[in-house]
Amino acid sequence: MNLLAFDSSTPVGSVAVLSGGEVKAELTLSVQRTHSEHLMPAVEEVVAASGLNLEQLDALAVGTGPGSYTGIRIALGTAMGIGYALNLPVVGIPTLDTLAMAVWPAPGVVVSLLDARRNEVYCGIYRTKPRPPYLIQQEEPAVEKLTSLPQKVQGEPVTFVGPGALLHQETLEELFGDRASIVPSGLAYPQAGRLGLLAEARIGDAVSVFALKPLYLRRPYVK
Repeated sequence: MNLLAFDSSTPVGSVAVLSGGEVKAELTLSVQRTHSEHLMPAVEEVVAASGLNLEQLDALAVGTGPGSYTGIRIALGTAMGIGYALNLPVVGIPTLDTLAMAVWPAPGVVVSLLDARRNEVYCGIYRTKPRPPYLIQQEEPAVEKLTSLPQKVQGEPVTFVGPGALLHQETLEELFGDRASIVPSGLAYPQAGRLGLLAEARIGDAVSVFALKPLYLRRPYVK
């Protein structure tokens, strides 16, 4: 199966093409301007670098959030445009899931965090497993206060991953002490190759692009 995967839910966007479970090409974009200027050119570049063309794709995978509301809309809009034009199914993958794959396989519990402002985080809690589907979700993703996290993960090593973990590193270390490991910045953002691996494991959940739904977790914050 030839799969195009991309995520633009954070300031760091990522695009990859996978074929038969192997990442053929991948591009990461850290941009100051909107992903709308860069995502489609990046898709074209990565598909060409993979040695394939758009007509050879069998499916799409896209990060559905949470994260930047604008970035999520850009990714889903791009998926809808490509999917409709080529009649491709799409697998939506929560951004928190993709973040957790950065440390697969990991002992104990993996907690993915994205900043949700107002001293809150978007939170996903997982255990990893050595074979597909790779992740076992422990709770539904939610908006949490940092101080509520020790009640959810007790007595085990905890690996924190994601931009939210970097932003709140000192607080997490105070709350969890020696149990906490914070993943460094180079692994802290969604990578499309990992997103694609999750999507291949969940290909049975593929839907029409018109059934694709964002995962916002709450309404946009307006000052």
